[in-house]
Amino acid sequence: MATDTDQLKTILQEGKGLIVCGAGVSAALTGGKAPGWAKLIKNALNFADPKTGTDPAWVRGCREQLADDATIADWLEAATTIRKKLDKRFRAFLQQELAGLTCEDKALMVALAAMEASGNVIATTNYDDVLSEGLGRKPVTWPVPESAMNVVTGESKGILHLHGHREDTASVIFSGEDYETIRQHAAAQFLQQLTAHQRHLVFLGCSKDGLADENIGELLNWFQTHWSGLGKQHFVLCLEKDKAGWPDAVTPIVYGSTHGDLTGFLKAIAPVPAPATLFPANPHMVGRQDQLRKVVAWLLDDTCRPIIIPGGPGLGKSTMAVQAAYDPDVVAKFGAAARHFVRLDSAATSDDMLRLLANALSLDARGSAAQILQSIVAACALPVLAILDNLETPLQQDRDAVEELLSHLADIAGLRLVVTVRGATPHLRGGAEQLPEILKLPERDARQVFETAAGNPFHDDKDFAALLQAMDGHPLSLVIVGRLANGQANLQHLLKRWTDEKARLLEAGDHRLNNVIVSLRLSLDVLGKEARRLLSLVAELPDGFAVEFANRILSKSAAKAMTELVQARLVDNINDRLFMLAPLREAVGSCLTVEAGDAQAFSAICEELLKEAGEAGREKWGDVKSRVVPEANNLNQMLEWLVRKAASADFAMCARGLCEFNRFTGLGSTTAIVSAANSRRAKADAQSEAHCLKSLGDIALDRSEHDGALARYEQALPLYTRVGNVLGEANCIKSLGNIALARSDPDGARARYEQALPLFARVGSVLGEANCIMSLGDIAFRRSDLDGAQARYEQALPLYARVGDMLGEANCIQSLGDIALERSDLDGAQARYEQALPPYAQLGSVMGEANCIYSLGDIALERSDHDGARARYEEALPLYRQVGDVLGEANSIQSLGDIVEREQSASAAAKLWQQALDLYARIPEPYSMGFAHRRLASATEGAEREAHMAEARRLWRSIGREDLVAELLPEE
Repeated sequence: MATDTDQLKTILQEGKGLIVCGAGVSAALTGGKAPGWAKLIKNALNFADPKTGTDPAWVRGCREQLADDATIADWLEAATTIRKKLDKRFRAFLQQELAGLTCEDKALMVALAAMEASGNVIATTNYDDVLSEGLGRKPVTWPVPESAMNVVTGESKGILHLHGHREDTASVIFSGEDYETIRQHAAAQFLQQLTAHQRHLVFLGCSKDGLADENIGELLNWFQTHWSGLGKQHFVLCLEKDKAGWPDAVTPIVYGSTHGDLTGFLKAIAPVPAPATLFPANPHMVGRQDQLRKVVAWLLDDTCRPIIIPGGPGLGKSTMAVQAAYDPDVVAKFGAAARHFVRLDSAATSDDMLRLLANALSLDARGSAAQILQSIVAACALPVLAILDNLETPLQQDRDAVEELLSHLADIAGLRLVVTVRGATPHLRGGAEQLPEILKLPERDARQVFETAAGNPFHDDKDFAALLQAMDGHPLSLVIVGRLANGQANLQHLLKRWTDEKARLLEAGDHRLNNVIVSLRLSLDVLGKEARRLLSLVAELPDGFAVEFANRILSKSAAKAMTELVQARLVDNINDRLFMLAPLREAVGSCLTVEAGDAQAFSAICEELLKEAGEAGREKWGDVKSRVVPEANNLNQMLEWLVRKAASADFAMCARGLCEFNRFTGLGSTTAIVSAANSRRAKADAQSEAHCLKSLGDIALDRSEHDGALARYEQALPLYTRVGNVLGEANCIKSLGNIALARSDPDGARARYEQALPLFARVGSVLGEANCIMSLGDIAFRRSDLDGAQARYEQALPLYARVGDMLGEANCIQSLGDIALERSDLDGAQARYEQALPPYAQLGSVMGEANCIYSLGDIALERSDHDGARARYEEALPLYRQVGDVLGEANSIQSLGDIVEREQSASAAAKLWQQALDLYARIPEPYSMGFAHRRLASATEGAEREAHMAEARRLWRSIGREDLVAELLPEE
């Protein structure tokens, strides 16, 4: 006759159970760290007023109420008082108590996973998410009955939280009033009653009081009253000493004499997985053909040992192994039916691994390990290929035993093993063939993987390159996002979704092979605490996390944490920088949170570097350049971090640092300055907002984006006026003058400079005065008033020297060189440019270097030294492009065209001149556009020539330059 245990095993094998995990399960999974209901109540009283040391009267009243003789009613009444008093702080309390809990008993979690895999549903009366994280399922709560019903019926996967979840405090059943709420919730009661009728409830880690509470207890009473004739339907697993005294509706089943016996008992009654019948479909792998040929050659060579394919999560290890098994020669050798794919995701031990392999080979997986090994030997009389996929799961839990088992399997003559593994590879006594690390895909292969998944070529789509860059050659991410592109006319919407959703876009299913988050969690679960701390930080920076930062934040534990992450194939250490693929960084950011202390230390590093970045173009730049430049592509994210965490009291200085670095080096991005400005606006910090807006204006002006710069300065100016910042006003007015000058409006520019000059004088800003005087010299120079310009530059030069502004001095010297060149004093001009060039290089002023080099090219051209001129222009061109100076880029290209004209003909130079004209039009710059049209006129004839001449006249007249119009041929 079948025992109660046999009946329960049958129920679980058929997937008809609803396994209700009580407080004892959370406690067991977390090594006793998860608090039960009573402990939560006591902790809530400590949380209520932790600062004063003197409990409020209501707290003292609750403590007295919960004396040793307290009843369940007393506890419920106290819980009701606590929840009301904490009010909105109740959520913060639950977060404090439950948010950091992690699974420590992997074997127990694997046993629960085996039950769920056969169709049983996992439920809990706990509020934590240890089960949802450990099983990779979303928590589902009773106030959403539609979602809960889908879980109960098996239409979707999830952890059913019968008493709520910490993230949804409205669902949490904590107090007497909460129990009354769920009792009155018709849909919740119907769901529970329907579940109790259709499924078999199996209670784990539940107390007798728990099964007699005002929710579960009433459910069991209802069932016993109306359905007792159905026989034994519900069960509770308990200790030998506790087998009496349970409600009549449940049948107690003893699992052992100690709590430690539970895991073994669950493994014994867990459903046996169905034999594997289908080998994975041909993946039609893209790229990596050299590595594939090596694996195939090893499979065909009977003298080779087991084959190990290592690599990080989602990089294509499994794909490589399966693709090799589809090689025609491999199929011919082993036969289609003798190729087996063994997923080890659920294997916690070597014993689990052995039985999964036996099951895949359709062998009896019962009996001792020696008996199973003997069966495998017999089954491999003819060649058998077995791919052991995801070996790291058992290897990290049971390394010595797993390596011993692999060594035994390797000695079976007819069994060829291919092992995929992330993290440290196994050591086999007889050795193994090991493929080099599977790395990210190159761009060409990444394109093909994406387009294959999408079923549509997107190579001409304007957003394709940006989307590919975001996927960073990560095969799993490329496939998931590529499938989302299926049927789309273009990638614009998908790119926006990536920008908005990031890692959420990479969750296409609930398995590691179609969900980057699930794949990543397999690696995260085995990391130590310090490694997880470091990984959460590495994920914050797009261009590598300096080892120096890790040492500063984690101190002595940094080295061990770095080693662990590298061995887990989650990061690469390249030149003392820790790098992660972009999709994995996004996934880590959704799984891990930077600890408070680490966040504070990292914020200090970010603020320090951003302020040092502001030294670009200044005398101190040489002292910090070597620290800042390697972080060029991280600085924008560092400012975003500070804005997001509100971790810096000096956003304006940090934003200014990022601005100055970008202006003087042309490196990095500056989008975070917008976030900083918005953040300061939200905080009503007008002065800091104005500083950020002015920084954005400075960047736009340097890039010749005059409309954008004008808008930013006009936003900043009234803010400075409102807070009485005269220096800020003066700087904005002066910058508006710079825009007017760049737009060939010298009168408007002069008015702005003359408006700003007394403001600078009022606040004693010698540097501001010098800048205005320098700019007035630029206006004089534009008007060919060389004497006036020289006087202004010579007036500004000692002012710059007085305040130690090397950049200002270099600018004056360069401008004096321009005057000498205009006067055809080539030797004097060359001397000035060569005098200015070293300070520009020392200060990291790419723009200054480019201008001097370009002018030295003009001198060489005047001397008919075409080779020397060409070399200078070609040297200046990439520097202009680096800093985004469209005008300088266009001038360089136009001058290269001038050399071609002298060496060959105007028609030969026309292509370069047209290229320059297109760039001038982007700014737009009428003065230079006119000269470009005049050059193109000399390269064309007839109507085309006249059209260029007419356009040059129109452009110059638009800026009042009739003197230039007069130099053209007379108008017809």
